[in-house]
Amino acid sequence: NQISSLNYRESIREKPAMYISSTIDPRQLLCEAVDNTIDEFVSGYGNEINVHIFKDGKTSVTDFGRGMPVGPHPTLKNDDGSPMDTLTCLTTILHCGGKFSSENTGYKTGTSGTFGIGIKCNNYLSSYFCVRVKRDGNIYQQEFKEGISITEVEIVDKCDKEDTGTTIIYI
Repeated sequence: NQISSLNYRESIREKPAMYISSTIDPRQLLCEAVDNTIDEFVSGYGNEINVHIFKDGKTSVTDFGRGMPVGPHPTLKNDDGSPMDTLTCLTTILHCGGKFSSENTGYKTGTSGTFGIGIKCNNYLSSYFCVRVKRDGNIYQQEFKEGISITEVEIVDKCDKEDTGTTIIYI
């Protein structure tokens, strides 16, 4: 009766220091968000990284890389058995990411975010978390509250096909 198990979200919210070094210092969550943008940049994708820290505590981190993948994941499923969106996988499932193998990932150099944990911590520890992706001529968006999806991945606008990248916004 004394043995219990936590899901990903509960685990990070209950014991965040097991996953990131500090939740007291908001710069740690910023570093987790920026790591992914740096990985895109040093791998030759994009030419700019924008970081905005607002007076109200909201933070926005944007890269102009390839844009996080979106669309149905080939193997991961939602609770109802339907395919999970790859963007949702990348922002909610620990150890899910595209940097674990050097084959076919585009990451030819060492990366700072190789464990598939950082951005999930931002999501689970934020009162509001939004991921916005420019890819394939569309702008996709998904929003969360403390790691729980409050919207599905949806197309919120169009953009030029050459206009790509990912923006993470969190409080």
